[in-house]
Amino acid sequence: MRVRRGTWRWVALLGTLSLFLATGTPVWAAEPVTLELQAPEQLALGDKVSVTAMLKDANGSPVPAGTVILWTSGSFLSVGGAVQLGEAATDAQGRVTFTYEARNEGAVTLNAYFRGDSRYGFAQGSAAVDVQGSAQLTRHPIEGVRVPGIGVWILAAILGGVWSTYLAVMVFLTLIAREGRVPAHEALHGAGGRRG
Repeated sequence: MRVRRGTWRWVALLGTLSLFLATGTPVWAAEPVTLELQAPEQLALGDKVSVTAMLKDANGSPVPAGTVILWTSGSFLSVGGAVQLGEAATDAQGRVTFTYEARNEGAVTLNAYFRGDSRYGFAQGSAAVDVQGSAQLTRHPIEGVRVPGIGVWILAAILGGVWSTYLAVMVFLTLIAREGRVPAHEALHGAGGRRG
């Protein structure tokens, strides 16, 4: 069997076209990009700092309007996973800035991720941060009730008045229900006796 010249081009073209139609995405290679994450190396527990991600193409030119996700690993009740800290698009200089608050003591790795788009491939970057300190970041409420502008005794008097009113209404409804009971024969025939 002899294959004509140019047949292989058609086979390659049809194969590429079928792959494109099957996946719904272009099969050509996306342009490579780099993502650099800049963060302070040392922080104190509770510090809020700016973390900057720079997205550049292979020539070092900025990539504008690229969506970058900032995340770190975390765990809750012995279940670990990725915790998304922010998501934003790069500006005209290929830069996006996030605010990060150091909440965990020790070595923390911040990660940035660019999913890629129709023109550029994906990229990721990371920065190591050493968080030091032992301050408590959560605030426990002080015992009691706090309502701005109202003292505790005034609030107690208002609540006492409301609940006293509810109690009085319930007592009156109970008394009305007891007094309103009518024997069954009077309810059917009226208070005047039997109908004839």
